[in-house]
Amino acid sequence: MTTTDYRTLPAGRELDVLVAERVMGLKRLPDVKGLPVFESASGPHLYSDVLAQCGSFTLQYDPPPTLPRYSTNIAAAWSVVDVIASHGLRWWFSGPRDDGRWLAAIREHAATDTVASAEGDALALAICRASLKFSELHP
Repeated sequence: MTTTDYRTLPAGRELDVLVAERVMGLKRLPDVKGLPVFESASGPHLYSDVLAQCGSFTLQYDPPPTLPRYSTNIAAAWSVVDVIASHGLRWWFSGPRDDGRWLAAIREHAATDTVASAEGDALALAICRASLKFSELHP
């Protein structure tokens, strides 16, 4: 895995895809019409809300499931917090500061043992950046 500067990765679907693969453990399947598809316990998740033609059949869902918007939706980001915490790690959050930014830190048992941390304009973005940094340092 190559080192990525997660401090500058913007919120959006590209970041959501990285979180799905590297943190949430979703298995990437072959793309359908250029859209990433992931396998999870509840079935395939399309990167877009559109129906996708796949060979001779159409993937249809009612409503069509989408990849969670981890980097922009705090409820989705909280599922990332839960996954990291399930490994016996703790989270620490600070913000918003005067500049509007948030800090998310992943810590080991002692409150001062920070394993990975990151900032973002929103808490969801900071959570995603910190979790990706953690996943890179601890594959």
